[in-house]
Amino acid sequence: MGRHIGKIALILWLITIVGAGAYVMSGGASKQVVGNRMAIVLSEQDRDLVLDEMRTMLSSTQQIIDGLSRGDRQQVVQAAKFAGMGSAIDLDPNFLAKLPLDFKTLGFSMHSDMDAISKAASQGATERELTSMLGATLTKCVGCHSAWEIRAVK
Repeated sequence: MGRHIGKIALILWLITIVGAGAYVMSGGASKQVVGNRMAIVLSEQDRDLVLDEMRTMLSSTQQIIDGLSRGDRQQVVQAAKFAGMGSAIDLDPNFLAKLPLDFKTLGFSMHSDMDAISKAASQGATERELTSMLGATLTKCVGCHSAWEIRAVK
Protein backbone atom coordinates (compact mmCIF):
# COMPACT_ATOMS: atom_id res chain seq x y z
CA MET A 1 0.00 0.00 0.00
CA GLY A 2 2.80 2.43 0.91
CA ARG A 3 4.33 2.35 -2.56
CA HIS A 4 0.99 3.21 -4.18
CA ILE A 5 0.32 6.31 -2.08
CA GLY A 6 2.47 8.48 -4.36
CA LYS A 7 0.57 7.32 -7.44
CA ILE A 8 -2.77 7.82 -5.74
CA ALA A 9 -1.76 11.32 -4.61
CA LEU A 10 -0.64 12.20 -8.15
CA ILE A 11 -3.92 10.96 -9.64
CA LEU A 12 -5.97 12.91 -7.08
CA TRP A 13 -3.88 16.02 -7.74
CA LEU A 14 -4.44 15.71 -11.50
CA ILE A 15 -8.19 15.23 -11.00
CA THR A 16 -8.27 18.35 -8.81
CA ILE A 17 -6.35 20.44 -11.36
CA VAL A 18 -8.51 19.27 -14.27
CA GLY A 19 -11.69 19.83 -12.26
CA ALA A 20 -10.66 23.33 -11.21
CA GLY A 21 -9.70 24.19 -14.79
CA ALA A 22 -13.00 22.88 -16.12
CA TYR A 23 -14.89 24.91 -13.49
CA VAL A 24 -13.15 28.16 -14.44
CA MET A 25 -13.40 27.59 -18.19
CA SER A 26 -17.00 26.40 -18.19
CA GLY A 27 -19.49 28.94 -19.43
CA GLY A 28 -21.75 30.86 -17.14
CA ALA A 29 -25.46 31.13 -17.62
CA SER A 30 -26.75 33.28 -20.44
CA LYS A 31 -30.10 33.57 -22.13
CA GLN A 32 -31.36 34.87 -25.45
CA VAL A 33 -32.56 38.45 -25.51
CA VAL A 34 -34.30 40.56 -28.12
CA GLY A 35 -32.41 40.51 -31.38
CA ASN A 36 -29.24 38.51 -31.80
CA ARG A 37 -27.57 39.40 -28.50
CA MET A 38 -27.13 37.05 -25.57
CA ALA A 39 -27.57 38.33 -22.04
CA ILE A 40 -24.97 37.53 -19.42
CA VAL A 41 -26.74 37.90 -16.08
CA LEU A 42 -24.45 38.75 -13.17
CA SER A 43 -24.65 40.30 -9.73
CA GLU A 44 -24.36 44.10 -9.69
CA GLN A 45 -20.81 43.81 -8.38
CA ASP A 46 -19.74 41.36 -11.10
CA ARG A 47 -21.45 43.43 -13.79
CA ASP A 48 -19.59 46.51 -12.56
CA LEU A 49 -16.31 44.57 -12.76
CA VAL A 50 -16.95 43.63 -16.41
CA LEU A 51 -17.92 47.19 -17.29
CA ASP A 52 -14.84 48.53 -15.51
CA GLU A 53 -12.67 46.19 -17.61
CA MET A 54 -14.36 47.52 -20.75
CA ARG A 55 -13.78 51.12 -19.67
CA THR A 56 -10.11 50.31 -19.07
CA MET A 57 -9.83 48.92 -22.60
CA LEU A 58 -11.58 51.99 -24.02
CA SER A 59 -9.39 54.39 -22.05
CA SER A 60 -6.25 52.55 -23.15
CA THR A 61 -7.44 52.66 -26.76
CA GLN A 62 -7.93 56.42 -26.50
CA GLN A 63 -4.44 56.79 -25.01
CA ILE A 64 -2.93 54.66 -27.80
CA ILE A 65 -4.62 56.78 -30.48
CA ASP A 66 -3.53 59.97 -28.74
CA GLY A 67 0.04 58.70 -28.48
CA LEU A 68 0.09 57.70 -32.15
CA SER A 69 -1.27 61.09 -33.22
CA ARG A 70 1.46 62.91 -31.30
CA GLY A 71 4.29 60.51 -32.09
CA ASP A 72 4.59 59.57 -28.41
CA ARG A 73 5.66 55.95 -28.70
CA GLN A 74 6.20 55.55 -24.95
CA GLN A 75 2.57 56.51 -24.31
CA VAL A 76 1.46 53.87 -26.83
CA VAL A 77 3.64 51.23 -25.14
CA GLN A 78 2.38 52.08 -21.64
CA ALA A 79 -1.30 52.44 -22.56
CA ALA A 80 -1.37 49.11 -24.38
CA LYS A 81 0.56 47.38 -21.60
CA PHE A 82 -1.88 48.74 -19.00
CA ALA A 83 -4.74 46.89 -20.76
CA GLY A 84 -2.68 43.76 -21.46
CA MET A 85 -2.83 40.34 -19.83
CA GLY A 86 -1.32 41.78 -16.65
CA SER A 87 -4.61 43.54 -15.97
CA ALA A 88 -6.52 40.25 -16.30
CA ILE A 89 -4.25 38.15 -14.08
CA ASP A 90 -5.91 39.10 -10.79
CA LEU A 91 -9.41 38.09 -11.83
CA ASP A 92 -11.09 35.72 -9.38
CA PRO A 93 -11.63 32.20 -10.80
CA ASN A 94 -15.13 32.18 -9.27
CA PHE A 95 -15.93 35.35 -11.21
CA LEU A 96 -14.49 33.91 -14.44
CA ALA A 97 -16.60 30.76 -14.02
CA LYS A 98 -19.75 32.90 -14.30
CA LEU A 99 -18.88 34.10 -17.80
CA PRO A 100 -19.60 32.16 -21.00
CA LEU A 101 -16.53 30.57 -22.57
CA ASP A 102 -16.83 32.54 -25.84
CA PHE A 103 -16.99 35.80 -23.89
CA LYS A 104 -13.92 34.90 -21.80
CA THR A 105 -12.00 33.77 -24.88
CA LEU A 106 -12.71 37.04 -26.66
CA GLY A 107 -11.82 39.09 -23.59
CA PHE A 108 -8.51 37.33 -23.03
CA SER A 109 -7.64 37.64 -26.72
CA MET A 110 -8.16 41.40 -26.47
CA HIS A 111 -5.82 41.62 -23.47
CA SER A 112 -3.30 39.58 -25.46
CA ASP A 113 -3.73 41.92 -28.44
CA MET A 114 -2.90 44.87 -26.21
CA ASP A 115 0.31 43.14 -25.10
CA ALA A 116 1.17 42.57 -28.76
CA ILE A 117 0.56 46.26 -29.54
CA SER A 118 2.77 47.28 -26.61
CA LYS A 119 5.55 44.95 -27.74
CA ALA A 120 5.29 46.04 -31.37
CA ALA A 121 5.41 49.71 -30.38
CA SER A 122 8.47 49.13 -28.22
CA GLN A 123 10.18 47.29 -31.09
CA GLY A 124 9.67 50.11 -33.58
CA ALA A 125 6.54 49.10 -35.49
CA THR A 126 5.27 51.84 -37.77
CA GLU A 127 2.23 53.93 -36.94
CA ARG A 128 0.43 52.21 -39.79
CA GLU A 129 1.22 48.75 -38.36
CA LEU A 130 0.13 49.79 -34.88
CA THR A 131 -3.06 51.37 -36.20
CA SER A 132 -3.83 48.17 -38.10
CA MET A 133 -3.30 46.08 -34.97
CA LEU A 134 -5.53 48.39 -32.95
CA GLY A 135 -8.18 48.27 -35.69
CA ALA A 136 -8.23 44.47 -35.51
CA THR A 137 -8.66 44.66 -31.75
CA LEU A 138 -11.49 47.18 -32.07
CA THR A 139 -13.22 44.76 -34.46
CA LYS A 140 -13.37 42.37 -31.50
CA CYS A 141 -14.95 45.13 -29.39
CA VAL A 142 -17.65 45.61 -32.01
CA GLY A 143 -18.19 41.85 -32.23
CA CYS A 144 -18.51 41.50 -28.47
CA HIS A 145 -20.92 44.41 -28.10
CA SER A 146 -22.97 43.02 -31.00
CA ALA A 147 -23.16 39.56 -29.44
CA TRP A 148 -23.50 40.16 -25.70
CA GLU A 149 -25.38 42.28 -23.19
CA ILE A 150 -24.35 42.42 -19.53
CA ARG A 151 -27.31 42.53 -17.16
CA ALA A 152 -27.53 42.70 -13.39
CA VAL A 153 -29.71 40.27 -11.47
CA LYS A 154 -32.96 41.95 -10.49
